Amino acid sequence: MRDVHFYVKKAMERSGAKSERQICLMMGMADNTITNYRKRNVLPNEETMMKLAQIAGIDVFIALLDLNIWRSEGQAQAAYKNILKKISVGIVAVYLTLSAAQAQASPSGRFYENGCLLTSTSDGRYIITSGYVIPCVIC
Repeated sequence: MRDVHFYVKKAMERSGAKSERQICLMMGMADNTITNYRKRNVLPNEETMMKLAQIAGIDVFIALLDLNIWRSEGQAQAAYKNILKKISVGIVAVYLTLSAAQAQASPSGRFYENGCLLTSTSDGRYIITSGYVIPCVIC
C-alpha cells in the first residue's frame, strides 16, 4: 500500500536527496515537515502532495487520488479506490493499444514508444517503464 513515505522514498531516489530534510528544502517547507507526517500521522495538503509527486516522478492526479483515499473511510474510500483502479486500467489499455499500433518490436519482446519501454512477460502481461511512475493497482 502506498503512503506518504512511499512518495518521500521515491522523491529521494529520483532527486538524489540524502535525507527527508533535503526533500523539505526542495519543496520550500520547514525541515521537519516530513518527520511530522511520519510521527504524528499527519497528511500533507493538496499543494504539498502535488509537489512531492512531481519530485517523485509520480503523476499528480494519481497522488491526489491516493491522498483522498488516505483521508476517507468506508464507502468514500472504496469509491476513490475504484476511481484509481479504473484510471489505471484505462491508462494501460490506451498505452497498449497505441504501442501495438505504432511501436516496432525488437527480438527481445520490447517495444519503445515516446521514450517508454514496454516489455512483454512470459505470461502475456506487459510492464511499462517511463519517466513517470504509474502505480499498479490492478495486479
